Amino acid sequence: MDFRIRWYHTLLFRSLACAAAIFILCITGFSLAVSAFQINQAEKDRAAEMTRVAEAARQNTPSMVIDAVQSLALLHPEDRILLLDQESRILYDSSGARTGSLWINEETQQALSGTRVIARGSQYLRIAVPLLNPDQEPMVLYTYIQKAAFHKGIWQKGRPVVLIAIGFGMAGYAILCFCLYSWYRPLREIRRWLSRMAAGDRDAPLDSKYNKEYQALLDSVRQITKDLMDISSKRQIFVSNVSHELKTPLSSMKVLVDTLLLQNPIPQNTAREFL
Repeated sequence: MDFRIRWYHTLLFRSLACAAAIFILCITGFSLAVSAFQINQAEKDRAAEMTRVAEAARQNTPSMVIDAVQSLALLHPEDRILLLDQESRILYDSSGARTGSLWINEETQQALSGTRVIARGSQYLRIAVPLLNPDQEPMVLYTYIQKAAFHKGIWQKGRPVVLIAIGFGMAGYAILCFCLYSWYRPLREIRRWLSRMAAGDRDAPLDSKYNKEYQALLDSVRQITKDLMDISSKRQIFVSNVSHELKTPLSSMKVLVDTLLLQNPIPQNTAREFL
């Protein structure tokens, strides 16, 4: 058996690789969870902000409502914000492109019925908030946001949390590496001990104390080694005894044969007696 095979290093490397894979998966999952939570919270915050603007502008005249919406547009210049009347005609467009034209879709129709709508598309996030005033015609505050820019801003805000998590994860991984090295250290010592024994050092010492699992393994190896050494010793004794027992009769036979060979011709009676 060749104990020089680097099975110890292979075991340690595989353990560290598995720990690294688990670490990467955990960090990735945590980052995705944090990102999803922040995106969801940011969407709710934006909808809540629009609702506050709608609540504040509810008792005002249409011109004052438009002024409030313009102030909201100044806070979010990257978004397109619309104010629509009950006929879905645009009273205000932050881009100035479609003021006075109709804008009819499912979100605005639901908002006109009094329901706040948050619609998540592949490229845009759309939010429609109703402005219901008993004394005036209902209106809808509507916005759609580019999700790429929206998510980028959220990631920039949440990046410190993820970086801190990565830092703690790397520290934990370093501690795990140290623990794995300590846990596998007895295997390395046992491997070296077996290598010395395989090289012929039958009395190689190994006095370290290990936990129950390693101690049981070591006791089994010691017992097997002891049995093999006993078998080898008994084999040597057996061969020695057989050699000694066969030496005397073979010597006598050799003397008799040599004696016969020295006689020429060999007497028939003497040859029969010797045989």
